[in-house]
Amino acid sequence: MSEEIPDFAPTSDTEAYELVRALTDYDDTDDELTQSSLDTHLRVAKLNLYNEVGSKEFYEDPGLGQALVAATAIYAKAAVENYSVDRWSVGDTEIDVGAFNNPESAQFQQWAELHATGLEASDATPDYSPSNTTGYIG
Repeated sequence: MSEEIPDFAPTSDTEAYELVRALTDYDDTDDELTQSSLDTHLRVAKLNLYNEVGSKEFYEDPGLGQALVAATAIYAKAAVENYSVDRWSVGDTEIDVGAFNNPESAQFQQWAELHATGLEASDATPDYSPSNTTGYIG
């Protein structure tokens, strides 16, 4: 991957907040998504991504930045719309949404796809390719 960060990739929490607000169309109000809530969603998304890939270079790696914004948008949407997002799969872009009645939601699918694409593009994502085990199996 190139060392240069594209100008459209998030390079700070502030830019990530702006992108999430643009994706969700939520304003900083008590009725929608307060800045405090958005900050919490971003921190949880960072923690989950760090646990997934072992890197905290969200703004130095455009793929991780994209995955961070998408995950944060999913958490924000779930909180504002009061959906119980129990889990979502990173590898195949499927999303399990517990109490949500419409798992075909275009927004959730698009954001889950953005998240998966970002992880695939990230240099930090571990390679889970199968390896040949014939050398040490019976």
